[in-house]
Amino acid sequence: MDPHIVDKSIFKKFRDLGIFSFILTTCDFNYLINNIEYLISYEASESTLFIVCGVYSLPNEIDNMRILLNNIISERNLVKTKFFLFTSDMLAWVNSHQEDEAKYDYLINYIRCARYNLVRTIWQQLGLRKIESTIKDISTYVVDFDLIYKGGFDSVIRSNFQNKKIVLSWNSDQAVRKDFTRTLSGLNVMPLSKENNSLDIQFSHTYTTIKAGFSVFSPSQISNLYLILFANYSIGDEKMSLYMRAFTFYYSDQLSLFLALNDLKNSSNISIHKSMDWIDIFSSKIININDDIESLIYCPKGNQALDIN
Repeated sequence: MDPHIVDKSIFKKFRDLGIFSFILTTCDFNYLINNIEYLISYEASESTLFIVCGVYSLPNEIDNMRILLNNIISERNLVKTKFFLFTSDMLAWVNSHQEDEAKYDYLINYIRCARYNLVRTIWQQLGLRKIESTIKDISTYVVDFDLIYKGGFDSVIRSNFQNKKIVLSWNSDQAVRKDFTRTLSGLNVMPLSKENNSLDIQFSHTYTTIKAGFSVFSPSQISNLYLILFANYSIGDEKMSLYMRAFTFYYSDQLSLFLALNDLKNSSNISIHKSMDWIDIFSSKIININDDIESLIYCPKGNQALDIN
């Protein structure tokens, strides 16, 4: 069920020009049309990185979708956004057997996961798959479409996490344990009374504490392994039945991020903590879900979404 890139020419141009750091996001065409203001807003931002936006197309609609995308490019003059089409024959087949509600959910979940599942393919096109780098040299930002960029964040990321290879996001306000980034635990048990051995038990869902809307990867062995594990959880392989694949679940991208990280954390031969770091989107001045915080990127969610016209 790997996402298939229809036209790889944009990545050949990037490779020829030596453009190896970029922002990656994904959507379908309807979402693009309804939220294109975020891309227009990015044009005026301080960031000099290209947004590489993957737009999902049904296999039998690729030619028409290519025309629609070309119309947007010419009408909107989006200099800092480059589009490419991706598709999946298997997803189209799966959805052809689903009711409308499930069909929509599977599509959206698949697209969310695709931004992570496309990274290694894009690195291959750029000649980066087998190199070993750090964030100070090459950064792939995997992000939500609807971020609002208020400052030059790339130099700050490179400075703060220069020797790291993976940076993930979490929300400390949703964690019952403040050491979540070290333990990956959503369970906190505290004694209430020594006399009767009573306990105060607090629990939070770990896959909602970790966030998928802003991650950073640098081509490296550990990043490749992490993204392979992510793919194994999110879209699975030919041996797995449909409901064993996480993309059938609403929080599929966050769940897959968590499960892949937990596997690496528990591997005796890998020291993941030396290669990665975290951004707390509840308190960070790089990216934050609260517009009151003077962060370089604002991440609006649900009814927090802004009118940026």
